[in-house]
Amino acid sequence: HDVTHSIKILEAIELIVGKERIDELEAGDLWLLLESAYFHDIGMAVTYADLTEIWQSNDFKQFLNSSEVTQDRDLSDAKKCYEKMDDLVHHYKERKLIDSEKEEENDDAWLIKLERKLLNLITAYIRKNHSQRAKQYMKKIGFSETNIIPDRLYKIVTEVAVSHGEDFSYILTHLKYRSQGFAKDYIHPQFVAAMLRLGDLLDMD
Repeated sequence: HDVTHSIKILEAIELIVGKERIDELEAGDLWLLLESAYFHDIGMAVTYADLTEIWQSNDFKQFLNSSEVTQDRDLSDAKKCYEKMDDLVHHYKERKLIDSEKEEENDDAWLIKLERKLLNLITAYIRKNHSQRAKQYMKKIGFSETNIIPDRLYKIVTEVAVSHGEDFSYILTHLKYRSQGFAKDYIHPQFVAAMLRLGDLLDMD
């Protein structure tokens, strides 16, 4: 995803709610909608250090052998390609060559194709827990009460972001129907979380 995903979510929410009702929302709810839309998928972002740690973890190795990978044709194909290259790299002294199943894997663009396959694998793995990773990012970023926006509001943004990847009941158990917003207005975290889920689902052409 890039920024266009967040924009499409906001456009979908406006279509669902209607421009007239959008105009009636308080500043707090509008802020919460915007923050949540742009923040909710931050868990999909990974650094080089993250990738290295993930690739070496036992959890990722278990994922490679999971039904999610073996039953998905693209992921299964990506796994086989990775295993062949891994075998070649680790047994180059024995000159153990890849038993190619597809001729196109041996063309001049083999590295680009391999990169795409590995990206598919790591993306599928990260997507499983990306909503919870958003909470970890929030802890790393950190917010201070000296900021214009109170820390308590960013904590709500975090829970809204987490909720989009959890069961719908998470919204009802972890978010309030109404909370204090800016100054004397109120925000409605459950409403925003529900709209985020709908907008996320409707990001399709």
